[in-house]
Amino acid sequence: MKKIIIVGTIIFVTFTAGCSNQKENAEVETKNFATHEEYKSWYNNETFGIGSLNFTGEIGKFAFVNNEVFRVETEKTYTWYYWADAQGLIGKTVDIYGISEKNKGEELLIATGEIQEATTEEKMIPDSDNLVKIVANIKPIREGKWKLKPYLEEQLLGITVVNVSEK
Repeated sequence: MKKIIIVGTIIFVTFTAGCSNQKENAEVETKNFATHEEYKSWYNNETFGIGSLNFTGEIGKFAFVNNEVFRVETEKTYTWYYWADAQGLIGKTVDIYGISEKNKGEELLIATGEIQEATTEEKMIPDSDNLVKIVANIKPIREGKWKLKPYLEEQLLGITVVNVSEK
């Protein structure tokens, strides 16, 4: 009789311990998976070329000139193009926030830029009637994928995914 109670107790303890571990593992797994939309949003944007310039984004909406490589702790000037009615936008400030793929919960103000008129040369870009540009100096703080999010008066203009390399 003692053997049956001991064996029964061992089976019961083993079974309940195994179930509680499975439950804990299941909770951990679901917390680590992002939604499909969040996962897709870390893909690099569509790229295209016009003349000697390479762009990331979409003509007629929002595009980023990606001729320069982003490097950790190396400041460079970067340009975005934004298709909108230029009247009243020239000279306005744009805040550019960045989110590192390695630390998705932390959105950092990484640069401030200014909306400027497109030059005569830039007017060769298709649909340039309502084209303005945003120029900003950016100095990435860590390597990996980043989402760059320029805001004009709290309105998100677009999202650009870039890769930041080592120094």
